Amino acid sequence: MTPSNPFLAQPSTPADEKKQELAREGIPELQGRSFKDDRFEIAPFYSAIVLKYLDREDEVMPQHVSLVGFEYELASRILKLSTSKKAKIAFFHGRPEDVIQVQQDPRAPGPQSMSRFQPFLVQVLGDRFDIVEVSLSESSMIPEDAGLLIVAEPNGTSDRQRYEIERFIASGRPAILMLSTSTGALDAQLAITPLQPGLDQTLATWGVSIGSQMISSVDCGNIEIVSRDNAFGLPVRQRTPLPTCPVARGSGLNPDSPLTRSAQVLVFPFSSPLSTDAQGLEEAGLELVELARTSDGSWLNTWQPNVSREMVIEPDDPGLLGSRLVALMLSGTFPTSFVAGDPLPQWPAAPADGESEPPANVSVIPPLEGSETQVVIVGCADFAKVQSLQLYQQNISFLLASVEALALGGDLVKIRAKNQAAAPLRSTKKWERSLVTYGNLLLLPLLVVLAGLGLFLGAVQGRPPVSAEFTGNSVPSPVAAPPSEPAP
Repeated sequence: MTPSNPFLAQPSTPADEKKQELAREGIPELQGRSFKDDRFEIAPFYSAIVLKYLDREDEVMPQHVSLVGFEYELASRILKLSTSKKAKIAFFHGRPEDVIQVQQDPRAPGPQSMSRFQPFLVQVLGDRFDIVEVSLSESSMIPEDAGLLIVAEPNGTSDRQRYEIERFIASGRPAILMLSTSTGALDAQLAITPLQPGLDQTLATWGVSIGSQMISSVDCGNIEIVSRDNAFGLPVRQRTPLPTCPVARGSGLNPDSPLTRSAQVLVFPFSSPLSTDAQGLEEAGLELVELARTSDGSWLNTWQPNVSREMVIEPDDPGLLGSRLVALMLSGTFPTSFVAGDPLPQWPAAPADGESEPPANVSVIPPLEGSETQVVIVGCADFAKVQSLQLYQQNISFLLASVEALALGGDLVKIRAKNQAAAPLRSTKKWERSLVTYGNLLLLPLLVVLAGLGLFLGAVQGRPPVSAEFTGNSVPSPVAAPPSEPAP
């Protein structure tokens, strides 16, 4: 028999053709152990679900080997398949010059510029939503059919842009604001850039304010750096904690909100503290839900161009430490900071030679009839940037839950919230932790000694007298006397 040539095409079996068909649909072949003939062997298998509806493109769950999250994965795909069109989301990046250089197309002569939010829009949201990027200019306004507005890294927001944001929210449509007074690079340089969101008047109308300082915390996220501190001097990637990336975990996450119920930890790089005013909230008629707070070991720093010693070393004064609010949600009919009848703010004029003439006709602000909606505010402009999502992938779950809850309604996010971890323990004080520690060290051994002593004393009391043991005489056991018979 002539040996087969491996370079010639081999005849394929129906099983091989089916495997190739599944591979083209993105369904991988899995392997598991099978017990057969008194021995284990590796057996291939598939775990995929294909959903079909009318003539629309199939929805494929390539593999699912765990029941954790199964209901959400199935429900989200059914919703996508049965919806006639994707929900539209307007995305406004307030600092469009914040880009990175990447080599997206190998045929291009050099690297191309990409927004730091591009992976979030394309890879996280693009599959389920219709994303429309707007610059909030006269030629790029928020679409009227947009169901959600995301404002990311606002910087130098003009009065007209602020008016358009408030008008959108006051009309009863939800929004997500990711803002802070600083932004940083999660690399070896650790450069920090100051920001001026320009939304102070808007937030104050709602009873909220954002601090001008940056938060640091002993409970923080890690970053990857390249170090040559080894015997061979070779570059090695290693993870190191960065206090300017404070963490919210455990009791710092709201266990009652479906947005944070399934989250175990969230990281807020270069974040600013949020503050609320109870009287301002009451006057605005808004309901507040705190979503995330940093740990008690957090402190505030003033801006510097690079990470300084004060940003990474815990202060000696315990009065400077405390938990900081970094994420919240407001619900209700949102008032605006603009008064009906006042002149409508103009769009910033394009730079031109010489002085520009004011417009001939100045419009006035029309009265707005408000409707109830919800707004999520995150005190971190970097929360959804590509570096943050690469290092802190747990943030993606919170972002998706927030977008789904506001753009699609609360039903889907309630299903997501079912997949939750065990409820976090409450915060404990130092004396409570010491009591438990010394209780384990002293109380448990003492209980063991007392139990042994009790067994010993019980055994001694049950033994016969010593004289009886050596003489062989048995000790009579007491017998109850029979009852006397009654006299005749």
